[in-house]
Amino acid sequence: YRFAKGEKVVSAGGRPAQLRRPLDFLMISDHAENVGILPRLMDGDERLLTEDGHAWSKFFSEVTPLADVLSAKDADDFAGFARSVDLRGASVTAPFKEAVAESTSIRDDVSSAVGAVNTLRIADGRWVGCNTDVAGFLAPLAGRLRLAGARATILGAGGAARAAAYALRRAGALVTVCARRPERAAEVARAAGVASAPLPPGRGSWDLLVNTTPVGTFPDVEASPLPEGPFDGQIVYDMVYNPAPTRLLADAASAGCETIGGLAMLVAQAEEQFAWWTGERPPAGLFRTAAEADLARQAGG
Repeated sequence: YRFAKGEKVVSAGGRPAQLRRPLDFLMISDHAENVGILPRLMDGDERLLTEDGHAWSKFFSEVTPLADVLSAKDADDFAGFARSVDLRGASVTAPFKEAVAESTSIRDDVSSAVGAVNTLRIADGRWVGCNTDVAGFLAPLAGRLRLAGARATILGAGGAARAAAYALRRAGALVTVCARRPERAAEVARAAGVASAPLPPGRGSWDLLVNTTPVGTFPDVEASPLPEGPFDGQIVYDMVYNPAPTRLLADAASAGCETIGGLAMLVAQAEEQFAWWTGERPPAGLFRTAAEADLARQAGG
């Protein structure tokens, strides 16, 4: 047994940290490895698939799902915690993706190009990072829109925006980044080799609109990154997965747009993470079912 319900661990600086969601007893073999999640300090950005042990235990029993064990203050706080529990892998969420990329010893080509890492594992005593957000982001768009030549506007200027800009540019789209802070939008645009523009985007300026910000995430469900639109393009894609639909998507659908929710990307990128960690792909539909079940539990209180 590796971890008991309610056990305390020690984070960087030697201070005790209570597990945010207590774990049940986990019966595992001696050679099992710990994997977890690096979330933001505050609640509300939880990743469901690595956090939900059901999806892991049904397919890969040699991984202990210690996800959401500790809400880290920053990347250094996570590094100290990882050493204390011999963490072997982690899923990285906002706002740490860029900071983790800077401190990762080895990165794949995508994370190097994007400047953001969302997946970590230990190899020969060093952290190796990759980015599965790019593949996960593109998966729900397959068959929905011809990206080559399409006008794509991205809302936000964080690690997810970098991944979306990189993915869409490589697919041949004409990409524009818009953000609340124009200087940040310009920085992301320069890094990705795309354009930037003021927020909100102009009327008739996009075929695909992508929200990479957390605006509208539960419990702030009435918020929207574009409360006044415009919704005059073809597809609105919101990376927020809770609630479903978000206000952004509800408004876009009411205006006649096609919509894509964040759960599709969440599942796709998590499947890519799992394959990178284990060398095997999970059964089709397994992670989606786990995510939907967890969201239903959250909605039920």
